[in-house]
Amino acid sequence: MADPIFNLTHGLYVLTTKLGPKDNGCIVDAVMQMTAMPQRIAVGVQKRNLTNGMIQAAGIFNLSILTTETPQDVFKHFGMQSGRDVNKFENCENEYRSANGLLYIPKFTNAFLSCKVEKTLDMDTHTLFIASVTESKILGDKRGITYNEYRDNK
Repeated sequence: MADPIFNLTHGLYVLTTKLGPKDNGCIVDAVMQMTAMPQRIAVGVQKRNLTNGMIQAAGIFNLSILTTETPQDVFKHFGMQSGRDVNKFENCENEYRSANGLLYIPKFTNAFLSCKVEKTLDMDTHTLFIASVTESKILGDKRGITYNEYRDNK
């Protein structure tokens, strides 16, 4: 029998940051809008992810909103290997940077948000980053993929 917590719906995203010369990113699903004015979001990131420590040090991140057209390879590339072992941006077709200097994912996304961390909260296995949105851009009109759709179809 499935765990009822998996009936909660939420999207899937590529979370990116940069520390020194190193760009990195990972797949996250724990994201929510906190306030509309000013725009703030909360993102939960596993502590064991390299991206977590990089965000804590850099204080900024980008969030690319993945669509239903995202192939499994994107989830595998950003979610099933560590930036400690591979350069996740080494073979990217194009590099797109927002005003904060961070990469975002232009393909298979409908928008990105650039964010500045305001607060962090220790959640045992995860860090909850509460951040203000400093830039945002619509990239397409495809619907965002939910975690439930990913689990059911990927």
